Amino acid sequence: MATPFSMGWVLITEGKEKRLDPDDNLFEVTFDGYQLFPMHEHLEVRRHLKSDQIGTANIEQLTLKDGRTICHYRLVSLYSVN
Repeated sequence: MATPFSMGWVLITEGKEKRLDPDDNLFEVTFDGYQLFPMHEHLEVRRHLKSDQIGTANIEQLTLKDGRTICHYRLVSLYSVN
């Protein structure tokens, strides 16, 4: 069976993001299926599909592997408390 593939314009983390460096705003989140996002563009960050925007991020790296997408993004601004 084929792996699902989608193009995203909003980064929905579902609370699964991990901060990669405590002194940096670089985060990682893993998605099931293959997802593409525009690179180096400001994207909305939301916890859930129907929640309010919590910040803005730039995608810095996408890795498509084993039916999953590993996304590294830099948080540019935060609108609410984590």
